[in-house]
Amino acid sequence: MRESISPELNPFLGECGMDLISDWAILNDTKSKQLERILAEFHHLNEWEITLACVLLESYHAVYRRDRLRQRRNQLTTGQARSKAQCAPPTPNQLQEIAQGMNAKVSLNIRSEEVTHRLHDLAKRLRQYRHSVRIGFRGTAYLDEFKHHPKFNSIRSVESEKEGFSPFLHMYSF
Repeated sequence: MRESISPELNPFLGECGMDLISDWAILNDTKSKQLERILAEFHHLNEWEITLACVLLESYHAVYRRDRLRQRRNQLTTGQARSKAQCAPPTPNQLQEIAQGMNAKVSLNIRSEEVTHRLHDLAKRLRQYRHSVRIGFRGTAYLDEFKHHPKFNSIRSVESEKEGFSPFLHMYSF
């Protein structure tokens, strides 16, 4: 049984990096062009890695969205109440179909087990990006801007003593 979480708590958990959305919902919500931009600008992947990831996402969308729409239509035709169901993990048949779709587009022989691993990895990267956007941190290049060379001033000034600054804090002043 899953516990319900207060809607007010979700933003806080998101800021802490605890996104409660499933990998499958993240992938379902991401467009191929958006993924391409995120992988290039935020994760700094090469062109081939980005192409593979986009092909994987497109294959996932083709199978997963088709089946999800089919499921919703069946609910409507049978008179079941339309619920906003969570995105469930892909079935073994869906994973096999995603692998086949991917293999048809690129000259690789990817198995369904590898598809699962790659989908989780892709969702993890998207989750990292979403978290960084939420907290206002834009990519790993930000850290490189400061060149990791702390300024260390071993001489304590009277001013810094009054303000309570230590030499340690001077190392990281910009």
